[in-house]
Amino acid sequence: MEIDPRYFRPAEVDHLQGDSSKAKRELDWEAKVSLENLAKIMVDSDMKLLGIDAPGEGIEYLKNSPYNWTQNQITVG
Repeated sequence: MEIDPRYFRPAEVDHLQGDSSKAKRELDWEAKVSLENLAKIMVDSDMKLLGIDAPGEGIEYLKNSPYNWTQNQITVG
């Protein structure tokens, strides 16, 4: 396999890592959903959009969460 250098992005970085400590410190912000649960929600949503039976763990999490999720964000019913 060969990679054509014309398709490299000039500002591409090899490693991206987020750190929410500044948001916590300065804004008193904290994530409401863990990364694991976010991934489950996203997988369920994408699979439903494709018409594939989703595992349902993400949708189940939303049904049981205290947060106010709307139909525009994901179908939970």
